[in-house]
Amino acid sequence: MNWNELLKYPIIVGSILIALIGAKYLLDFDISRATKIGTGGIEFSEQQERTSEATEELDRQLKEAIARIAILEKRLDNPTNQINENERRQILEEAAQEVSPAVAKLSKSAEKGGKSLVYNVSGYIWIGNFKDKWQKPVLIGLDGQIIQKSPDSINPGEQYTTRGNMVIREQLPQDNKDYYKGSRSLGTIPVGTRVRIEEIPEGIDREFAVQYWAKVVVLE
Repeated sequence: MNWNELLKYPIIVGSILIALIGAKYLLDFDISRATKIGTGGIEFSEQQERTSEATEELDRQLKEAIARIAILEKRLDNPTNQINENERRQILEEAAQEVSPAVAKLSKSAEKGGKSLVYNVSGYIWIGNFKDKWQKPVLIGLDGQIIQKSPDSINPGEQYTTRGNMVIREQLPQDNKDYYKGSRSLGTIPVGTRVRIEEIPEGIDREFAVQYWAKVVVLE
């Protein structure tokens, strides 16, 4: 029996643990970022976050391509009833605010007990269009009912769950050509995630609709 080989692995892992503990106290290193420790080294939460970010970006590009194809098909199917610019923008902009269910699964954090990667993050989400009543509302009250009240009646501190896999953005989008593309994505809020409203939602008139955005904190 080769005792050197048997002892090698616990010694390596023990050395890594000692190094992490030393880094925590001497360098103020956040040890919770380490999600897996083994003979091959240390894996950090950033690896999962980078994978999720890259996949979300690919998903966004794919959804935009599919939306553009849908626009072309409408034009080909009915050449006499051409889709106008506002309809085209609405299809593209609204498609960009959600990600697919498969991609949303990657936004669950293994080291945070199944919470989302954006747990406790503050940012902006699109919550639907409103004119007299909601169109495509995203928020569901804790009573399980889809939101009915007007945007200006939604108050800071109220809690809701999301109906879709929503992109959360760093800043409130500006009403310009970049719109949501000008605000960096912070990640994905999976469907059914509880959020807390931080500010009264703000409406942005995109001509085809007034789109409302809410600043939220992710609670799950």
